Amino acid sequence: MGRHLDILEDRDGEKTIDEVRSDAFAGEWIPNTKENPNYSGTIARWSLR
Repeated sequence: MGRHLDILEDRDGEKTIDEVRSDAFAGEWIPNTKENPNYSGTIARWSLR
């Protein structure tokens, strides 16, 4: 599943689900390139699709 994900970083942790699903953030999603993504070393929130 890892390489089939797109990831959106929310550095301040304030985006809502409706916001990240909107067209306004469409260009901010990046394709995941790791088989097993691990973002535990960061304080950001991450959305996956």
